[in-house]
Amino acid sequence: MLENNSNRVYVAQSGLIGPNGIDTAEGRAKYSHTANNYVMEAGQQTLSVPLTYKKDGVTVTKTFTFTENKYPIDISYQIQNASTQPWQGQLFAQLKRDDSKDPGMSDKGALSMATYLGGAWGTLMTPITSSNLKTLMMVS
Repeated sequence: MLENNSNRVYVAQSGLIGPNGIDTAEGRAKYSHTANNYVMEAGQQTLSVPLTYKKDGVTVTKTFTFTENKYPIDISYQIQNASTQPWQGQLFAQLKRDDSKDPGMSDKGALSMATYLGGAWGTLMTPITSSNLKTLMMVS
């Protein structure tokens, strides 16, 4: 599972980068929310959580949509540009992990199996492809 604590960093991140992107080397965008708690009620199949960022006449709404009994979380962006300047940016997404020890090996002893710590991807039409982290770091 994803984690961000003193033991390890393993997080999913997404944002908007580019000429007018709101996630920069200086820092990530700070969004506001309309509620402090969001609850999926009985019988409700999806729950959408909109977060809003406003600056210089541009409003960015980043919406997380949770679906009952599903692990994937949908993320969408809506950009409303009420300024007089054009707005240009692009989506980025990443899994960010530090080089901490394998969490599956911490208390298992000498005969335990290591957790796979690489990347894996695929589509409905192509089989899953994988690569270990060292190979991915050498390519990038």
